[in-house]
Amino acid sequence: MCLATSFLSYFSLELGLKSVQRSMVLLKEDVLVVLDSIYLKPGSKLTKSSAFFHNILYPFEAFEHRGRQGAQITYPEGPYAFFWFHPDGRSPPASLQEESLQCESKPRTTHYVNVTFALNPNGVTRLAYVFAGPNAKIGSSYFANGSDADVVQIIVHVDHFAHSISLASLTSSLKARMEKLGFGGHARVDTSSGSVLLGRNSGPLTVDRCDVKDDDRMRFTQALISSKNFAQMPLNTVFFKAYIPADRPGFSTIVFICLFLLFLIYSTRRKQIGANYYK
Repeated sequence: MCLATSFLSYFSLELGLKSVQRSMVLLKEDVLVVLDSIYLKPGSKLTKSSAFFHNILYPFEAFEHRGRQGAQITYPEGPYAFFWFHPDGRSPPASLQEESLQCESKPRTTHYVNVTFALNPNGVTRLAYVFAGPNAKIGSSYFANGSDADVVQIIVHVDHFAHSISLASLTSSLKARMEKLGFGGHARVDTSSGSVLLGRNSGPLTVDRCDVKDDDRMRFTQALISSKNFAQMPLNTVFFKAYIPADRPGFSTIVFICLFLLFLIYSTRRKQIGANYYK
């Protein structure tokens, strides 16, 4: 399953942002790959950006995977970890913090991971994250050579098998996607056993999260599942898109986990970029 979204409309025009994108690919039930892409306009004053992750149950611990910076939370069944890296292999350090606030009848402590990284003033800045559960065996992970502004390729080894993930920018043209992905969709995952194409059919589904009410969750999930693969169209006008392979119908729970993660992580990014701009 793949989710892709643009958050450009959430930021002030004065920041000089051309595009702010996030794509997520669920490789397995316990392995999630996230790609952040930030495009700056010429003359933008932005120099840094930050991503926040938080948890109210357990504190984060420092984690390192093959020289890549990361963090993990240890649950009773084992550690849930994630790490991050740029296309050139660099992995910016993170700050682990916690804050207690008085809520209801007792203080509530929230644990944070803050990943701050420099922005490329001359093009796109990309940062990939790999999230894994306690039973997943993650090997080497890196950006493949040949990625450009239209399509990026990430290689992630999971359980000793290589997964080649190709993701198109939400602003790339249909022609570029046809040439570089081999079809007009948004993403493809290639392994030794075959390929999964995400975003093939017409009939795009555009959903504003404010329109989804509690009593509509089942209807919303069914709409996402029935829409599975779509995207024979320009992708720069959609609030968010979800792509689900046709042979994976039981993804309702995972859909909402990914959606929650998607908006949770980005909920503070606007504030941080604005703070960096006005310093």
